[in-house]
Amino acid sequence: MITLYELHWSHYCEKIRLALNYMGLPWQMIGIDAFKKEQLRWHPLPSHLKKHTVPAIHDDQTGQFVMDSTPILRYLAAQYPQAPQLFPGDAANRAAIDARIVEFDTLLGLPARRFGYTQVILECPSLLPELFLSNRAGGLFNAPMLRFLAGNFMGMLLSKRFDMHRSEKLGLYEALEQYLVALAEKLEELEFVIGTEFSAADLTL
Repeated sequence: MITLYELHWSHYCEKIRLALNYMGLPWQMIGIDAFKKEQLRWHPLPSHLKKHTVPAIHDDQTGQFVMDSTPILRYLAAQYPQAPQLFPGDAANRAAIDARIVEFDTLLGLPARRFGYTQVILECPSLLPELFLSNRAGGLFNAPMLRFLAGNFMGMLLSKRFDMHRSEKLGLYEALEQYLVALAEKLEELEFVIGTEFSAADLTL
């Protein structure tokens, strides 16, 4: 059994849910506290990482604890070669798939998260406490007025932390649009992102 530790709204966690289902592997989910991450601390922190992050998996079959979505995909492909493969083809094709995953995570995933949070902050800030605080303080922040106040406060913190107010000045909207338009043009001629089979690159996109 594979245990997935996740934040349910994270698209990086969704990537692993999709991968586990596609490969037909038995798994269960544990939702974690976004601030304390206590559930992750049951497992020792890998030496090459500075802190616990999600998604993370623990594989009962091997005893392995793996964090971050792309290393998890690589681990699953290597450990379960008999399952439908996310890195099919020869070495060159697998390397191209891996490179595309990293590209999508950085050039597409990070801006998507940034703009997603910006839209929530502008249009529905009370959703933020529902995502981050619903299980804290005995559900205190579920009260409408506190949820409203906490949402606006969290919106200000997130905007400051990630400099969201600078997105327009930095031209991030235009850069993302150009990237998506170019990608769409390429995909009009292709059935799959890389090669002739479904892969982790398609799943990541």
